[in-house]
Amino acid sequence: MISSSVIGNGTISVPTVDEVDIKVTKEASTFTPELGGTVVYTMSAQNLVDDEDATFVVIEEILPDGVTYVSHTTTGGSYDLGTGLWSIDLLEAEEKVELEITVLVNTVDQI
Repeated sequence: MISSSVIGNGTISVPTVDEVDIKVTKEASTFTPELGGTVVYTMSAQNLVDDEDATFVVIEEILPDGVTYVSHTTTGGSYDLGTGLWSIDLLEAEEKVELEITVLVNTVDQI
């Protein structure tokens, strides 16, 4: 868990971080997409620590050139297409959440 510690007269706040271990994976529904077809990218974030929650987890997922965003779903947190950031406010001990992004393939040369 991330928290803040006050140093001195209370004018400086320094973030402190307890030990966290987050596993992030990414898979694609196909490695040989067809032009005009769709690909689903599935990302997961899992807190591997059994006794500490992780807070304010942010994972960057920028879509590659050659695809157009269609939709997304997530089992935890929120995804901002404009910034490419998947923000997870709370990832509890041993919890796993997923983000699925569906894209339309515009070219097979660049993805």
